[in-house]
Amino acid sequence: MAALALGLLIAWLPAPPTVSLDVDHWGRPLGAYAEVLEDVGGTLDAAGARASDRWRPAERPVPSLGYSAATWWLRLRVQPARAGTHFVEVAYNNLDSVRLYVDGGPPRATGRALPFAARPLDHRHFVFPVKLRADAPTTLLLRVQTTGPVQVPVRVWRPAEFWNHQSRVLLTLGLYLGILLVMVLYNLFVFVATDDRDYLLYVVYVAFFLAWQTAQSGVGYQFLWPGAPGFEARFVDVAFGGMLTTFLWFTRRFLDTPRHVPGLDRVLVVATALSGGFTFAVALAPSFKPLGPPVGLGVAVLVLSTGVAAWRRRAPAAPYFLLSWALLLAAGVVMAFNRMGVLPKTWFTDHALMVGSALQVVVLSLALSERIRAMQRDKSTALEHLARSNAALERSNAELERFAYVAAHDLQSPLRTIASFVDLLELEFGDRLGADGRDYVRRVTAAAERMEHLIRATMDLSRARGSEAVSEPVPLDAVMASVKADLAADLETARCTLEVDDLPVVQGDPVLLRQVLQNLVHNAVKYACEAGDAVRVEARRDGEAWVLGVIDHGPGVAPEDAEKVFSPFWRGPGTGRREGVGMGLAMVRRIVERHGGRVWVEPTPGGGATFKVRLPAG
Repeated sequence: MAALALGLLIAWLPAPPTVSLDVDHWGRPLGAYAEVLEDVGGTLDAAGARASDRWRPAERPVPSLGYSAATWWLRLRVQPARAGTHFVEVAYNNLDSVRLYVDGGPPRATGRALPFAARPLDHRHFVFPVKLRADAPTTLLLRVQTTGPVQVPVRVWRPAEFWNHQSRVLLTLGLYLGILLVMVLYNLFVFVATDDRDYLLYVVYVAFFLAWQTAQSGVGYQFLWPGAPGFEARFVDVAFGGMLTTFLWFTRRFLDTPRHVPGLDRVLVVATALSGGFTFAVALAPSFKPLGPPVGLGVAVLVLSTGVAAWRRRAPAAPYFLLSWALLLAAGVVMAFNRMGVLPKTWFTDHALMVGSALQVVVLSLALSERIRAMQRDKSTALEHLARSNAALERSNAELERFAYVAAHDLQSPLRTIASFVDLLELEFGDRLGADGRDYVRRVTAAAERMEHLIRATMDLSRARGSEAVSEPVPLDAVMASVKADLAADLETARCTLEVDDLPVVQGDPVLLRQVLQNLVHNAVKYACEAGDAVRVEARRDGEAWVLGVIDHGPGVAPEDAEKVFSPFWRGPGTGRREGVGMGLAMVRRIVERHGGRVWVEPTPGGGATFKVRLPAG
């Protein structure tokens, strides 16, 4: 009795409109001819859905029902001009469960939550072979349920048209994914060559974008992970979140927002953190999926605002950035108008988003390359400017040193005159000067002697840089023997010994290198040698050079004075009672640098200082 009543009720209900399939309908979304029913609790079966009075027109070519935990039913009546097997396609592969009932027959189940092998046809979308009658309409009843956005683009095809269409679609999709893959590999190679982290960020962004499109298009599930239905849904969301996060980070680096738009830069930092949090959250719990569209829209608005602000601040990369986003947004608008039926269905309107996103990726890659070229031009200009500045500085230093040498040389004559007249004053009037007068004479004489030492040291320092250096093999053993003979009196006075290892042959000027060794050893004897101490000179090989070491066990050099000791006229604390003007080590550094070497000081283990000189091997 109940079955009879249900049958009478179904017969009494008004039938939905019938689509008379012809050439204008093959492969076109038929949602505008369908009705939809929301099953909030998911309790209805097929008979209950057919009997419901809550059906309403879908109105749009592609019913888009948003994020919903409900189960949705879609009813469509079709009648072809010629009977036979047709393909009913649900061209949206992100539905967890899809069931098709044909004229009250048993359900045919598939969906993203089932292994790929469960699909009626080996295809990335949900395609059902159905036998349709020509003499009467066939009712197609679809039951769909998913955790993501609910879209039901239903299409009906004749098999020949379907496979012809798929060959074109697969060619387009292959070219699109291939462009993305090429951009990933190309920019990865550029990153390896340049070590520019912007390229690495761009590679990660495009890789996430490629992963998202591979999963979103159904290619990943069909070819890469057909036996992992649970992985499919999570992968799409994680790839989407990773794409947004890395693009925000890339935007900061590409537009240099800390410098050009610091206010928006702080917003970008927060947005990057929130987007990363969304990525982790949606990977752990699918309940966060509804946040995807608002997060994506917020990122798009923020990135576009940042690009406009950077362009107004004349950031160099901003025009390229805005062009890339304009291409992507225009493609999105074309696709949306096509889905709403405002624009006609053509190859371009169907694939506008692919075209726009591919162009965006290419434009950003070209922009990165242009930025590298601009940086190289700026670097080349800066190097040329630096070279000119260095040349001008070299000329200025040379002129200053020549002036110092000439001035020091010219000062010797009046200084000798002063010393001579002081000597005559003491000789002629010494007995009438008294104690104070003789003290004044001694002070003037001592000052003249110090002045003479300073003048001679200044001339030696200028000569060390300005004279023409000879380059020849120099046996340092012979040079050291001469130095030791010259310093014999100083060693005897200080009551210390000089220990010398076997020294190598180096390339350089024998006269100038003798000054290096003499100054270093003389300094060690004068400032660091007490009775019974030893100064040691050693050498070790270091690749294409030799490193000489002059080692003492005196008071050492404080770390903060390690550079100051090589400055002209600088004398460290505690050296005031020693003779000298502080020019010896300055002269050593200048000579060593003329030879393409280096000089520095290190602490000696146990106390003292070790002055090291690196010179090219002979």
